[in-house]
Amino acid sequence: MSGINYDKILEDVKSMIKFREENRNSSSEFESKAKELYPYLYERTNSIFKIILSGNMDLERLQFMIKTVLKVKEHKMTEYDASVEVGKNLAETFLPKK
Repeated sequence: MSGINYDKILEDVKSMIKFREENRNSSSEFESKAKELYPYLYERTNSIFKIILSGNMDLERLQFMIKTVLKVKEHKMTEYDASVEVGKNLAETFLPKK
């Protein structure tokens, strides 16, 4: 994902989550208005846009994943190590404890 502005993504995600919370009752108009207000999310990271629309965005997890991507880009972590770290995080969250 070259050319992705991760700061812009986080800024827009936080804003769109707030916008969604403030406009829960107008769902028919919400999506079209969100497309106007957050074109970067809609056009560049449509899956994130859809997750916010559904009300299932986990902001902490997104921040963790973006921080991990940035560590790889800055050569502070290998892609393999990043994959392992993300996998561990997801396993801790979603898999039952023994």
